[in-house]
Amino acid sequence: MSNIDKAIEVLNGQGACCGDCGREPGDPLSYCGDCARCLSRYAQALADAGLLAPDLETVAGMKYEYAVQVKSGRGRWMYLDSCGRLMYFPVLGKWYEDKIGARMAAPIVGPHRIVRRIVGDIEVCE
Repeated sequence: MSNIDKAIEVLNGQGACCGDCGREPGDPLSYCGDCARCLSRYAQALADAGLLAPDLETVAGMKYEYAVQVKSGRGRWMYLDSCGRLMYFPVLGKWYEDKIGARMAAPIVGPHRIVRRIVGDIEVCE
């Protein structure tokens, strides 16, 4: 979990919200997209101000990409594509450069989670 994610978790637990939806402290952020955006911006502002330790997400040209997984009726975790369809293979899912994009694509109800993978630049090997 990144330091920004930890900050979002703490802000959520302390009741930070958009002010319009009536969420209670600790409610899932998927309940209100505005709250998810607000808490992400608050956490990013704390990081930009130097109040959070830097994350080492980029190492040797590697970076994280984020996707949304939704639990299907059969109990499998499936990847959400850009049209909102459930896909079994990760390559068919929609991957985002930041967690905020993935959170915005997550469904409001139902079991879902944000997953990440480490990717690097393509390089010629032959």
